[in-house]
Parts: sequence; structure tokens; C-alpha cells
Amino acid sequence: MPPLFEAPFRAKLLCHAIGTQALNNRDRVLTVSDMHAHEVPTCPVWSSLFQPEKSVTGAPPAFHPFEDIFQYNQINSTDISCVPEYEVAISDHDWMEVFYTPGHSPDSISFRIGDCLFVGDLPFATDMGVAGLIGWDSEALSESLNLLLWIGQNRNIRWVLPGHGIPFPLEELEKTIQRQQKAIGRLSDLIPLDRKRLLDLLDYAHLILDEISAIFAIMAARLLKTVHWLEILDEEEQAVNLLKAIDLEAAEKLIDDFHYFRESFKGKEVKNVILVRAVSFMARFDKIFTRQSIPSILNPLLIGRIRNLFSEFYHAVYGFQFSLPEVGFDLCEAVQESLNSVREPLVSNQAFLDAAGTDQAFCEALASRIADHQQFKDVQLIFEPQCPEMTRILMDKAIFQDLLLIFLERLSARGFDRIQLVPELSDKRLCLSICATASWAPPAPWTRNLEIIQRIMHNHGGDLHELPSAVPARFVFEFPQ
Repeated sequence: MPPLFEAPFRAKLLCHAIGTQALNNRDRVLTVSDMHAHEVPTCPVWSSLFQPEKSVTGAPPAFHPFEDIFQYNQINSTDISCVPEYEVAISDHDWMEVFYTPGHSPDSISFRIGDCLFVGDLPFATDMGVAGLIGWDSEALSESLNLLLWIGQNRNIRWVLPGHGIPFPLEELEKTIQRQQKAIGRLSDLIPLDRKRLLDLLDYAHLILDEISAIFAIMAARLLKTVHWLEILDEEEQAVNLLKAIDLEAAEKLIDDFHYFRESFKGKEVKNVILVRAVSFMARFDKIFTRQSIPSILNPLLIGRIRNLFSEFYHAVYGFQFSLPEVGFDLCEAVQESLNSVREPLVSNQAFLDAAGTDQAFCEALASRIADHQQFKDVQLIFEPQCPEMTRILMDKAIFQDLLLIFLERLSARGFDRIQLVPELSDKRLCLSICATASWAPPAPWTRNLEIIQRIMHNHGGDLHELPSAVPARFVFEFPQ
């Protein structure tokens, strides 16, 4: 129970009528207590505002010399119209203006005292982990943000006090509202964020963080391997230049912070702020591993994979309804492109020979050849484009190709050395059937399961499953219809 309610509550609790009802009924959903597995404490409400009939319920106690403690008004101007407000006497000379500002929740209110505007969580209402909470309303939020702007400009507001963090000047609120209004347009159709979905998202976060952690390890190993061999080959200058290509100190701190967060993430109390922290790593990652600074040894496929994973998590946390693209792509072409990308080295033999003309080009090509890891060198990849009647898939092409390569890598890691891919129709649904065999020994157990692939496929309306007891092992990608 929050410490505020462990001692006698001496303040006067003033709420919107909806909030009063939620507290009186100890509503764990509307108060978001259910999100964190808390009980709603007993909170006697002194008085309610903004009743449908525009009246104040009950008779407030006569603790104030003014006869009318509450005064109801309506604001009308060229910018806004018929906006209800209350003026509440708080001393002999001071009044508090109370405004109804729904959007973050149906009972949100903001109030002004002097040149200070108290706005609760409205400045964060479009943030991840906040947008989509029970009672969140994009249309009402947009109107409330416009009202805050009007209040700031017409009530001589200097300071804005949010529900979290430190006060900031009105100018910052204006910038925040501009950003939020842009975001609201794409947040109009969100899946509600309740405790069940939050727990599901936290499981999903574990999968993504584990996957990204493995990719970070691969990137670091390739970088160190390349530097080591360049030094052995007396190419120390190229090794130094390679290390300078990335801000190693910032990269190491990012990875250390990432692993610390990943470990602290496990077993912690469920809080939606965890989701916000998880996504903040993407901004730092983009800043360090920009395309201009990526040395050739860091395969763009790995960089793209991390971005795709963060993007998937970002969309899932926000609660975006995944919509199918109107055009889609050709399955046979996409599979062929993916197989070509893993068969071709980072630097071809001809490109390596062409680079021999200049020291700098040759050293860069040499570094790429050292770092290149041909995972499928001993794997026979067979694609039989026996294209059925329809081969167009209504799905994001880059996402599918990424998932396909992750899946093929995991088959290879298990020891499968012959992998056959065949498009087919099953119950009028387009599928990609993948058969895998191991020539020399039984395949090793899964060291990293398929759950991350399956989860992302589900997000996009598809599926990946293994046919039980199939010999040889058979897996099926099913695509959205």
C-alpha cells in the first residue's frame, strides 16, 4: 500500500466524478492498480466535480469563510467553446481553477494556482507504456492538449508541474504538445494495455533482449577477431582505424547497460515503465551504430536485425494493430534473395583482387574477409520454387526475410546440413515448407528456441510451427491470408 495512505489522510480529496466512483468502488482496473497487482486503498473523497448535471455532489464542510467555495463556469472563446471549469476557494484571497482534461484517463483534471499549471500525466500521455491504458482516448486527449495551450496563453502561466519529474516552463509544454499532437494521429486505434497484455509484453521483451544480446556478442567477437589478425599481419594502422570507426567506449557502455538492464529485468515487479526503458536502448544504439560509422566487418544484416527487433517491440508495446500491406511481395523472389545474401561473401574474390591496387582499399577488403563468417558454407540450401497459383504475401518483406535467415541460422547451428525450401498451398493458404536433414549425426537440441520467430509471425498474422514426428524434420511458415 502506498505510504501516503498508511497515516491518517488529512488533506481534502477532490476528484472528478468518474474518479470518485472508481475510488468508492475500489475499481482496480480504472485506477490501474491491477497493472501492478496492488489493492485500491480506502480513500474517502471530500467532493466530486464535473458531474453530468454540472453540480457539486454533497455539501462541502464550512471550513472557509466564503459562502460559495465552488463556482462553476464555462469558458467560451474563438479557440475553444463550452469548456467547463470550477473555481475553488483555497484561502481568503486565492482561488484554484480546475479544468476537465480527459484523454490520459477519463477522470483526468488539471488545475491552476497563480502562474502554475498542474497537468498530471498529460505530458506523457502519448508515451510508450502510457498510451493505450484503460480509459485512454486519443480524440479527448487532443482536445485537452489544445485546452492546456489556451490556458497557458490566457492565464499567464509561467510554470508547468507534471505528475512526474520536475517543473518546467510553459514553452516546454508547448513543444511537448506539438510532438504529442503529431503522435496522436497514428495512435488512434490501439490495443488496450491491461495487466494481462503487460505480462505478455514483458515475456516478449525477454525474448527480444535475449536475441539482441546474442547479436551484440557476435558483433563484438567479429570486431576483436579482425583487429587481432590485422595486428598479426602488421596492419596495425588499419586495426586502429577500425577501432576508431565506432565509439568503442560508448558502445561498451551501451552493451554493459543493456546486460545490466536485461538481468535486472528478470523477476522484477511488473511496471509499465520497464517497457519505456527497454525501448530507450534503440535510440542510443542508432546514435552509436549509424550507417556512416559502421565498419564493413559489421554485416549490415546484423545491424538491420537489431533495428527490426526493436521496431517490432516498439509497435507491440504501443499496441498498434498490425495491418496487412496492400501490395505485399512475391514469396519466391524474397526467398531467392535471402539465399543469395547468405551465399555471397561480404567481399567477393574479384572485389578482393580489385582492391589490391591501393593499400587502404586492400586493408579494408582484408578486414572484411577476416571478419566474414560463412555459416552456411557446409550447408546445402535447396530452393524449389514450384510456385503455386498465388505467391504474393501481404506482409512486410524485410521482416519475413529477417525471420527466415534467423530460422535457417538456427537449423544450421543444430547440425542440419541439407535444407530444402518449397512454397506450397495448404487449405488455400500460402505456406513455405522447410525440410531439414543432418547427414553425419542426429541434430543437436535447440540451444535457442523458435519462440521469437513465432511471436513476430503471429504479430503479422502468420505462424511458424514444426510438424510433430516428421522425418525428415519439417517446419512450415504460414502467411497471413
